[in-house]
Amino acid sequence: MKKQFISFALAGLITGAMVSCNNEAENKKLQEADDLAVSTLTQSKLDQLNSTLQAECTAKVEEAAKLKFDSLQAAALASVKKPAKPAAKKPAATPPAPAKPTSGLQSQSDANKGSMSTKSDQNFGGLRSRRDAAPKP
Repeated sequence: MKKQFISFALAGLITGAMVSCNNEAENKKLQEADDLAVSTLTQSKLDQLNSTLQAECTAKVEEAAKLKFDSLQAAALASVKKPAKPAAKKPAATPPAPAKPTSGLQSQSDANKGSMSTKSDQNFGGLRSRRDAAPKP
């Protein structure tokens, strides 16, 4: 029992000595110094990561801008290389008037009337229809 009492007394003395050496003001100063060191380290690491990220981002943006510029420049050069030749002016062809749908030989005769100017042209050079071949009263 004496051994136990001595070991408890010794533990109590060591604990009391440690508590009496614990200075609150000095602990606060040490804590502030540790906080300052940690914040300095984290801030420097954060700045380093930000600068690396900014450099990578700038490189990607510049690469994309260069590709876009090159494609626009190539398109501009392609349009410049092809000289625009003035188109030869063709006489404007008038579209034929739509023919009225009629039946049989009558429609052929009506179509030939525009190209034949006189009765003699119709008799000797054009197509004849029943009406042209019929005797006149």
